[in-house]
Amino acid sequence: PEHSIDLINVAFQKGSNYNTPDRKTGLESYEELKKLRPDRTWNFLEINVTIEELEEQRKKRIRHLIHPLNSILDDSLGCALWFASRGNTGEYETPARVLLVGMGADELFGGYTRHRAALKKSGWLGLHNSLNEDWQNIPHRNLARDDRVVSDHGRQLRTPYLDENVVEYVRNLNCWEKTYPSDKLPAGVGDKILLRALAYYLGLRGSTTFKKRALQFGSRIANNKENGHDVSPRL
Repeated sequence: PEHSIDLINVAFQKGSNYNTPDRKTGLESYEELKKLRPDRTWNFLEINVTIEELEEQRKKRIRHLIHPLNSILDDSLGCALWFASRGNTGEYETPARVLLVGMGADELFGGYTRHRAALKKSGWLGLHNSLNEDWQNIPHRNLARDDRVVSDHGRQLRTPYLDENVVEYVRNLNCWEKTYPSDKLPAGVGDKILLRALAYYLGLRGSTTFKKRALQFGSRIANNKENGHDVSPRL
């Protein structure tokens, strides 16, 4: 194939480095993809965001784009996605006009810790209800905000997991056919098990067992001591 693929990885400054959890797993996945498809050209874009630039762009642009949402979670995700979709390392800027994102995977395949809690407390029916509630919340919780943030750079979002055929198929599966977020299994095994099995089948051996980590924590923009639902004091 003649077209290269840019893998965009964003990290926020902590101290004097950008050694975030997502940077580590991103590089490991990058190496795995190169071995799996050596005929492709893979570019790993390290988007490193300084504290000063984060504060500047949040005040200048991002807070207006995520409005009327104003929670700490919206602030963190909006900033992370804005810098990622800008796609500029300082030395290279992606020419891509379309960005593929994994939105919807956790809601469809049971990737959140609350899904594990629902299964433990209320069984499969409780997990079913939790998945359904998360699915109903996607439009107003994520889609409009993320579309505005990405469009600010003249790019478009593509969400493969929200494809109508994918959604119809997965939502018609029983819970136990697509996820098993049980305490009997370690993190990175039971949750989103159908996706992990598919990735393994396609040849991705290492990344199939990565522990699920939210973008705001994997990129280290968020403080896990804060409540994500509180109003952000930084907006």
